[in-house]
Amino acid sequence: MINLGAARGRRARARHGRRYRSTLALAATTALVGSLSGTPALAGSAAASVPAGYGAAVSTPRIDSYYPAHGNDVVDALHYGLNLTWHPRRRSLAGTETLVFRAAKDAAAIPLDLSNALTVTAAAVDGHAVAATRSTDHVSLPVRVAAGQVHTVTLSYAGRPQPVAAPGTRSDESVNGFISKRDGRAYAMQEPYGAFTWYAVNDQPADKALYDFTLHVPAPFVSIANGRLTHRRTRHGVTTTRWHLASPAASYLATVAFGDYRETKLGKVHGTPLSYWTPTDRPALVRQLRFMKKDFRWLERLLGRYPFATLSLVVVPSKSAMETQTMISEGSDRYALAEDNVVHEMSHQWWGDQVTPNDWRDVWMSEGMAMYIQYRWLDHVDHYPTGTWVSYETSREDDMLLSKYGPPGAYNRADFGSSNIYLPPARMWWKLSESLGRSRFDTLLRGWTASHPHSSQSRETLEDWWSTASGRDLHSFFQGWLLATEDPS
Repeated sequence: MINLGAARGRRARARHGRRYRSTLALAATTALVGSLSGTPALAGSAAASVPAGYGAAVSTPRIDSYYPAHGNDVVDALHYGLNLTWHPRRRSLAGTETLVFRAAKDAAAIPLDLSNALTVTAAAVDGHAVAATRSTDHVSLPVRVAAGQVHTVTLSYAGRPQPVAAPGTRSDESVNGFISKRDGRAYAMQEPYGAFTWYAVNDQPADKALYDFTLHVPAPFVSIANGRLTHRRTRHGVTTTRWHLASPAASYLATVAFGDYRETKLGKVHGTPLSYWTPTDRPALVRQLRFMKKDFRWLERLLGRYPFATLSLVVVPSKSAMETQTMISEGSDRYALAEDNVVHEMSHQWWGDQVTPNDWRDVWMSEGMAMYIQYRWLDHVDHYPTGTWVSYETSREDDMLLSKYGPPGAYNRADFGSSNIYLPPARMWWKLSESLGRSRFDTLLRGWTASHPHSSQSRETLEDWWSTASGRDLHSFFQGWLLATEDPS
């Protein structure tokens, strides 16, 4: 997610000095998972192991320390199969979902997050119909599960999706989740939560899962989602697309977009196909976004080989941007589309997507590093020299941010996404790079993600790894920056 306030402030400052020129379902699954006994408890001796192909999605779900109303520690989602139909004129969504999950612990029911705006019309567990019960933005399936068992939930639902208020004060993201416009265009952008506004989900970042999407929308609209486009066909005035995401993703990194789009392909870099999707009424963007390819090469030199199979970007009618996995959601606002902000979201594919914080108290793990990489890129192109940034942020901003919003590692939960989780942690990483030396630091930068691929990690794991890998005890260094109430440098 971009730090729009910092971006605007940086550009304002640049005008007074150096001018900145930033230009569904799986048919064989039921046979692999347990079956219902004559009671509500699931007898799943055959389901005690994870089905082949789902091992990469095994997670340790948890109750979030900052937003405990979202997500749970029962469901370890392995695969979401989403078959969705979007009706632009009615702004309504109809869905059939197949969720394969592993029970992370014994439980009397299966809990999922799902917006009250969506009505469940049918539900089943391992092929046996159940009556779903509802509470505010949650659905519960009254089936007892035992730790280690793997089961399949199927749901049918429909309604007019409604976004939810964002837990912060940022002007570019007052709401989260599935957002639709009067002209029928729609997209999903959700951090820290909001996936539950368009599908039933364990909406917390510690639980990663694989995804397949089958999406339907009246032409000329086309449907876009994470991963690789495997099918596109228009029949009887309806365009169907299928998308396959081969690497596990946290729920906040899943996305869909519906609109009149054209795709521009940029070819491959080291085997990774690059492309972007732009609205047909914004033809100038086709040429403008070609910088993605060269910036992708720069990021690979800094961070190592790209960790996923594809990389695309879709321009959505928003003022914000989001590092949605393999399909970046970039707002149409000119600040969001600035090259350094696109670099920021691309860098998240390594820091945030490949390795994700397992609790929202540690969003700085994603945003602080992406901000640091964004400044490295600015320094690389000589748009915003490092010395200017470090001295300015030190003397004028950090104390104010820490005082107003709290320390980056203990921020005010009502101010999610404020600049205190971006700028002070970015300077923290810069100070560490100066202390370790740029070459050594860059080696560790690549080592952290390579050592924890496709996982969700804690602050403690990060501190331990960097201490061991650097040969220095860095615990007090990290804690000094992350818990600071005034500039620690």
